[in-house]
Amino acid sequence: YRNKNFHENVAARFNTWLTRSQAIPFSCRLVFRVQDSLSFYYSRILELLLRHAHRLRNLALEVPWMSGWFQPSAPDGVSLPLLESLFLDPANDPGPIFGISFPQSLLKTAPNLSSVSLSSIQMWETIHLPWSQLAHLEIRGLVFPVETDFLVRLSGLLCRCDNLEALRLDLPSRLSGQD
Repeated sequence: YRNKNFHENVAARFNTWLTRSQAIPFSCRLVFRVQDSLSFYYSRILELLLRHAHRLRNLALEVPWMSGWFQPSAPDGVSLPLLESLFLDPANDPGPIFGISFPQSLLKTAPNLSSVSLSSIQMWETIHLPWSQLAHLEIRGLVFPVETDFLVRLSGLLCRCDNLEALRLDLPSRLSGQD
């Protein structure tokens, strides 16, 4: 019961902070850990964030995207006109990411988005971003052996990034099968 009150208090304080900041653009980093018992509170905090999405300048989400526990829809008329950078990392998720639950339509309404950092190769194929406007792209968590068509898929992605100035691929320091 005490744990429930604590998380309700966190959500209430987050709401107060968002409301008091009024029209000021802000950056936000949310880090959640995998605990099914807390998914209601995670959802509540993300729904509060979506209400103020039009003021987001930088967004970092370290959120367990497992089993679709959060399936928000972007409220009508919500956009991300100020969003410049996006960092997505499925916290504590040991497996591949196939079910990104962040509202896809919302990411298409980010005309200033220029920097994206994704935590896995699967993410770039499951999340819809305005690739052509990105200047900086980082893909972390690449592991070997990668599929044989990795370079073909990567070159297909890079062809969609017309304005790309910087690319960072975090490759493992040791290739599989090599000592």
